[in-house]
Order: sequence, then structure tokens, then C-alpha cells
Amino acid sequence: MPIIITECGIDTGVLGQQNLGWHMLIGVDGMSVTAAAERYVYNDLGKYDVQLQLDPRVIGATIFTYDFQNEEWESFDINHDDIKAALKNHVGWMENQDVDTFERWPLPPMRDDVDWYLPPFNADNPPPEPPPDPTPPPANDKWYCKLLKLLCEAFCGSC
Repeated sequence: MPIIITECGIDTGVLGQQNLGWHMLIGVDGMSVTAAAERYVYNDLGKYDVQLQLDPRVIGATIFTYDFQNEEWESFDINHDDIKAALKNHVGWMENQDVDTFERWPLPPMRDDVDWYLPPFNADNPPPEPPPDPTPPPANDKWYCKLLKLLCEAFCGSC
């Protein structure tokens, strides 16, 4: 089954801290914006990207977030020249790599205190109804077209 990861990236919320993104690295150990962007891309996203490419089920992942409407997400914004340059460098580097030579990360151990499996479905316990198919936006929907154009320009350079 193909896997698409809709949001990935750094988040201090998993540490029980205020939810902050890659911008939190700016100033740590005197890091400039460029150094923080490169550290985020090469040390975090780049290593994650390698692991995703080692899994044939994964067909893509999107970084959270490009642009934002609420200041709460400002520290995650990758609409920044330094991030774009580091991402472009990473993609160029990956194009010349044999992914199969990279080491896979070990899987974490299974926990006994968590029920990882769904209960068996039967006449007394039927599976839930699947959600209805989402209605795609019309092809002439201006916000949708604008979003696609912005994403294309951000990650491809032009459309």
C-alpha cells in the first residue's frame, strides 16, 4: 500500500515544550539563519528523507509548513531562501547517491503496554463504515490553482 506522509519536520512539542519548528535553532550556539536552515535540512530532514527512500511503500512526504496564516506556525515556515537553498542542495546530492548503500534505522522495540492491533471484526463487531470520498476542488478554483503554483515555484524554481 503506498504511503504519503502529509506533514513532517521538527517539533519541540514532542519534548513537552511549546510547539516550535526549525526557527528555534536560530541563535542556538550562535547559529545564523543559514546555519540553522542547513542543520535542519541536513541533520533532520535529510536523514529522514534517506529512510523514506529506503522504504518502497513511501511515495512522498511534505514538510510542515510552507507559509502560514496563524503566527502559531511561524517557526515552522519553510518559505525562506536559506531553507530552499539547503533543500535544493540536498535533492541534488541525493540524485547522485545509491540509496541502497545507506543503513536503515532500527525499528523501536514493541511495547507490551499498548494494544497495537484492531480487534477482530465479525458479525458482533463489524468494521467501521469508510468515510465518503472527498470532493476535489473544481479545476478553476482560484485558491487551489494559486496554491499549486506556489508549491511548484517553491520547490521546482518555476512552473
